[in-house]
Amino acid sequence: MQFALSSRNANPEFLDICERINEFYKAKKGKKNWQWRLSFRTKTVCISDDLSKEQIFEKLDECFEEIQNFERDLKNKLSLDKSTKA
Repeated sequence: MQFALSSRNANPEFLDICERINEFYKAKKGKKNWQWRLSFRTKTVCISDDLSKEQIFEKLDECFEEIQNFERDLKNKLSLDKSTKA
């Protein structure tokens, strides 16, 4: 799972948020006229035919935990960044 940002049809306020996010989670390519930025992705999960339903859900739960940690971290960084710029 990944968190990707698109600049397509984005308004200036959204682009400003994207720039702030990119300060903390650098996209690989820092093109000026970017269209997509991948700021986060979970670890890759291989799901083979021999995995049980419970094992698959365990792997998905791990990914979900990674996502929640990223969201918490991003929220904290953006709110701290916003308060220092005010």
